[in-house]
Amino acid sequence: MQKSAFGIVVLIVISITLVATVHCGAAQSSTNETADSNPIVTASAAVDGTISPNGVFSISYGGSQVFTATPDKGYAINQVLMNGTSALRAGVNLISPYSFTVQNITGATTISATFTVVPSGDPSSIMTSYQNQLIFVVVLVLSLLALATLYYRRHRKTTDLNQ
Repeated sequence: MQKSAFGIVVLIVISITLVATVHCGAAQSSTNETADSNPIVTASAAVDGTISPNGVFSISYGGSQVFTATPDKGYAINQVLMNGTSALRAGVNLISPYSFTVQNITGATTISATFTVVPSGDPSSIMTSYQNQLIFVVVLVLSLLALATLYYRRHRKTTDLNQ
């Protein structure tokens, strides 16, 4: 029940972020932005963590901004999105603060971070759950290959006997 309630909260936050993005994008496009204008940046975080800086602010055209997503204790970073695209680098420790720089900002930009509960409160178990999923997939694929090989061999023997 907790997971489904958390999922609903995440969906609501993402929906609110998308509405804010569409609204800010519409406002930007109607002003016909030039090199002298300052793009609007919207940064938000779901419950169970923070993003810094947070809120709506303008930045110099072509400027850069460093953002840091920080999960609360017992939580891990689920996603960090920049304009709907993942801003997470491979190999990121999901239970530590994650900093990244957005460069050359020339239009409305939306940054959002969501967080997820770390299973059993053990920070290392989030990495373990991903490893377990990978192991499950590998075992499943190998099992399917073994079954296909047995089927092929049995079918081939039956075909050889009929000839």
